[in-house]
Amino acid sequence: MESAAKIVSVPIRNSSLFEHVDYRLAVTPDQREEIYRLRYKAYLREGAIQESHEQRVVDQYDELPNSWIFGVYIHDELCSSVRISVLKPSWRRSGAADAFADILQPRLDRGEVIIDPGRFVADPVRARRTFELPYLTLRLCYMACEYFEADTALAIVRPEHQAFYRRVFTHETIAEPRLFPGFRKPVALMAMDVRASRERVFARYPVMRSTAFERRMCFERAASRSPASQHTLSDFEDALSGRLRDDPALPLCLKILDHLATSDGTERGTLNFRVLSRVVGKAQVDEELLRALTIMTTLQIVTTSTEALLVPKGSFLDHNGVEFPVTLGRLSAAWRSQRFFHPQTGMPIDDFEDRVSLYFEPSSLLREALHPPAGARSFRESMPSSVPLI
Repeated sequence: MESAAKIVSVPIRNSSLFEHVDYRLAVTPDQREEIYRLRYKAYLREGAIQESHEQRVVDQYDELPNSWIFGVYIHDELCSSVRISVLKPSWRRSGAADAFADILQPRLDRGEVIIDPGRFVADPVRARRTFELPYLTLRLCYMACEYFEADTALAIVRPEHQAFYRRVFTHETIAEPRLFPGFRKPVALMAMDVRASRERVFARYPVMRSTAFERRMCFERAASRSPASQHTLSDFEDALSGRLRDDPALPLCLKILDHLATSDGTERGTLNFRVLSRVVGKAQVDEELLRALTIMTTLQIVTTSTEALLVPKGSFLDHNGVEFPVTLGRLSAAWRSQRFFHPQTGMPIDDFEDRVSLYFEPSSLLREALHPPAGARSFRESMPSSVPLI
């Protein structure tokens, strides 16, 4: 998150400014070129880069499928930009993920979802006129955390700025300063525990809150795909058969797909181990079923998407009967340490093993095939509202 956009600790003083703020995902060559030139202008001004005849800053991460490049426009003028990279077990590349691989890759192995904001820049002149601009820009990071249900938000920070990020955004240093591509000076890696800090940040900076509609408009790419790019269940069955061939897990994978194809939306949300054992005709969970689930949650099934077919999820039921989603990273850490804390109150839960469960949901890629979109309908609207327990 460290950037050519200077942050000062001021409240959002002008709520009417929101009426003139427009977050635009850069998808066309012209939109991206404008942002690449803004990066150059901002970095050159602060001495982060040397002069270049191209007068643009672009890197290998801009074209990755897990990167969203936004321009922030006020009164229809480009004022700032940020790139949001989403890291998860099936999306492992970003600037921070490559530079701090020793720190971040083990977290991804544990199933964490991480938001890596990068290339945060602001037009120097407009930033002086609008002190709120950095907050309005970083709001996209918090929107991404909500939309992707992230565990962690990162910040690439110069040593002299760590105290500010710790005080204002509740980040903690997880890697000491080291040289980072594109920076002349060493930078540290800081991280924020999203669930532990979100309410504190929202209380201090209400501007960081967003609506589900806003988040969907910014990050829901699937709805804008052309019909030619849609995949069918037959495509997935053919791909699995071609990749697995004589693997004993193949028939189980196909039975799970068939179950999803013939069940309604509610039944699709009940993919816990008990249901899956029944679907594949087994009395209990065994190595073959575990292998089938490993394949369906990790295998990149089509070349046009990095997604697998199923997404593993976790839930926690507290003593009051209230259910909370829990990431696999948190479940894995709890089982290793034998310590689990209530997601809302922070109180330790001694009998957590009896109150947490693991289940599976169709990925957005599979949901498209199960329920093709009509018009502007969001794929998330067909998701079940309740989380079943094992």
